[in-house]
Amino acid sequence: MKSPQAGLWTFSLPDKCNFHTHSPVIQSKPAYPNMKFNFTLLSLFLMFSFIGCKKDKPSPLPLMGKWELRQQHIEDTLIVYPPGNSNTLKFSDHNRYERYDSTAWLDGYESSTFSLSRETDKSTGDRIDLIRFGNSGTRDIYTVKGDTLWLSFYPYDDDGEMIMSTSASTYVRIR
Repeated sequence: MKSPQAGLWTFSLPDKCNFHTHSPVIQSKPAYPNMKFNFTLLSLFLMFSFIGCKKDKPSPLPLMGKWELRQQHIEDTLIVYPPGNSNTLKFSDHNRYERYDSTAWLDGYESSTFSLSRETDKSTGDRIDLIRFGNSGTRDIYTVKGDTLWLSFYPYDDDGEMIMSTSASTYVRIR
């Protein structure tokens, strides 16, 4: 006589079953012998899925080195700086930067950390690389091509609210 199944356990009834005197015998063997294997396989799959879901983060290596400011576009004004103007931006190990700036923006020296992220632009849907200097509430879009670095103000804050300000800077690698 075949054993009827109930849930995950197999119940077997004796061939000559007298329901008044005999009760079903519960076997200790699960009805699904591959369940342990399936659970292990599922666990490995989930583990590798989470490992594979790292946040898309750009490498800071293209930024490393010293850059000199050559152009600033602030609102409707374009300012061109000659070579050797001493307005520099230096990126170094451990996500540190130093900025020497004699423009109207900073007028001095600043040193702190920077962080990078890659996100989808809210207005175009394109993937963009963003940099945050220090603990600033704003970020800049950055692009490095050869020995040229472009920084442009990203017009959205961390909450996705639009900020009404525009600026862009062009730097050239000097070392």
